[in-house]
Amino acid sequence: MRALLLLLPLALLACTEEPDSGCEANTQLEIDTNDLISDYREDIGLQPLLLDACASEVARVHSEDMAAGRVPFSHDGFDARAEEIGLILSGVTAVGENVAWLSAGFPDPANAAYEGWLGSPGHLANIETDVFNTSGMAVATDADGGTYFTHLLIAAD
Repeated sequence: MRALLLLLPLALLACTEEPDSGCEANTQLEIDTNDLISDYREDIGLQPLLLDACASEVARVHSEDMAAGRVPFSHDGFDARAEEIGLILSGVTAVGENVAWLSAGFPDPANAAYEGWLGSPGHLANIETDVFNTSGMAVATDADGGTYFTHLLIAAD
């Protein structure tokens, strides 16, 4: 079986509000993927992305919806996710989003998504945007073993 990787980037400005607490912890795959991106950012002189569990919950809904087939692999609903981020984090001035889909069979999904994003100009532009300092990372798997990533990149206080 041949492995397949699809990617979509998007960026948008968002509003600000108060932070939330009590959110579900990130999985190791989500942490590993965020760490790869943060390490890359540090290597090029940018600040790493602080992984926020509450922002990850916002991203998780989209990854789970894509994996369940409730929405297509896309940025559908991004404006609502950006608005929600503005309600749970303080001082949000910008939100970007990268999504990826991997078919079953990738031995290291975190690295495959990361390498795919680095190889795509739009995704790389989001990753290299210097104002981003926070991240929400979510991964969900479909019934066929495909993996859906939603990465929210956030500029916040």
